[in-house]
Amino acid sequence: KRKPTEDDIDSYNWWKFKALGARTVRWDLYNALDAYDHFMEATGEDFYFDFEDYFDDDKSARIMLKNAKSIAKENAMELLDTNGNIKMTSRGFSIGAGDARFPYPDTEDWQKAVGAFNFWMSANVKAVDKNGIITYTMELTIHAEDRYNFNPGQKDIATGTPDAENGIFEITGLAKQFMQYGTYTETLTWSAKSKYTTFKD
Repeated sequence: KRKPTEDDIDSYNWWKFKALGARTVRWDLYNALDAYDHFMEATGEDFYFDFEDYFDDDKSARIMLKNAKSIAKENAMELLDTNGNIKMTSRGFSIGAGDARFPYPDTEDWQKAVGAFNFWMSANVKAVDKNGIITYTMELTIHAEDRYNFNPGQKDIATGTPDAENGIFEITGLAKQFMQYGTYTETLTWSAKSKYTTFKD
């Protein structure tokens, strides 16, 4: 940490001006700009992004969602194979860490807004067994967590701008990194054969 120089302040003001201009000409970066503005405000307060918008906008996000739902359903069927109710909580998963099921964001907006992040799942599951066919109803919630910051030695994918150009604002106190979170809830219903076939009297 150190005090900002005049050059640091000039650079900070230039970047704030660029972000303001981007609001007009780069409407497609609104999630990224919301997060960036929060960084530049230097409060360090938690920030909540629109996880549903992520799934609507981004091709990689839809791949992630499909695979997350598949994992949740498989585990529900493994744990509950008769009438009943259970609550489930998953381990953590990483986006953009090399697992093809959970690829890095595809759009520039979300690459800048969250980039690589972690998520976990919780669910309430109800199962109704009728003649060996179980109907499942699951309320699935996906919880995302990310640290918004600029990493030394890295650079922006779309522009090639070194992270250090904005990271210096953290060092000088002009801006502040923060935790950001997102949640997405969806109700899933499906049917499957029971492992233990039952019969009517």
